[in-house]
Amino acid sequence: MHYIFALVCATLLHQTTTKRTIIARSNSTTHLVELGSQLRLSCTTAKPWFFCLWHSPQENKQCAIRITKPKSVCDTDPRVQLQGGKKFCDVEFTVTLSDHGRWMVLVNSAQDFNTTKEYVDIAVVVHSHLKWGLDIHHHQDHKHNPSMGRIHESIFPNNTFHLTSGESVSLGCLATEGYPPPKFTWNGPISNTTSHLSIDPSIHLVGEQNSIMYQARIKDNNKFISCTMVQSLLNGGRS
Repeated sequence: MHYIFALVCATLLHQTTTKRTIIARSNSTTHLVELGSQLRLSCTTAKPWFFCLWHSPQENKQCAIRITKPKSVCDTDPRVQLQGGKKFCDVEFTVTLSDHGRWMVLVNSAQDFNTTKEYVDIAVVVHSHLKWGLDIHHHQDHKHNPSMGRIHESIFPNNTFHLTSGESVSLGCLATEGYPPPKFTWNGPISNTTSHLSIDPSIHLVGEQNSIMYQARIKDNNKFISCTMVQSLLNGGRS
């Protein structure tokens, strides 16, 4: 006898604003910003400033002097626009992966030439894409040759698959590289959850596969097995 199961994969997301302004501070906390969004980093001063420099995580610089109005004197990243006034010095840009990390702003007062440094820590949010797949093995074979940790992507009509009573299946949800790291929740008649994490050392993105083991039982006929992936944000936004 064969039994039919449906595997449902879902990603839970919340809407975020596409344009933000973040104020630089001496004791900066991490701000999560969405890849591709418009971002303005702002530095306000108590006194009029003479020189202002913004330094990116990739060591690019945007700087200006101000006598009557700001005049750019260094420009190493054309996509970043410096905008300033008598008591503020800002940069505005479209967020890319290279913007992940600490930004520093340095300003010199036009009156006493004292220097002030402020910081903004940015974590660039990238949405993971969820994939699923399976390996089917007879229960006895799986004991000696487990396949946990591998995903074989397959296409099943209406996301259903068939098992014979006693057969075992290893189901996997794979979150492609994203940030923040994903969290998985499985529902249904499952057991033995395992995770396999991969981190790209050249960037901050994280990929993860989460797998479970199921052995077919008559009472589970036509039941659902679901995998939900959540990317939790500490300061609001997507989850």
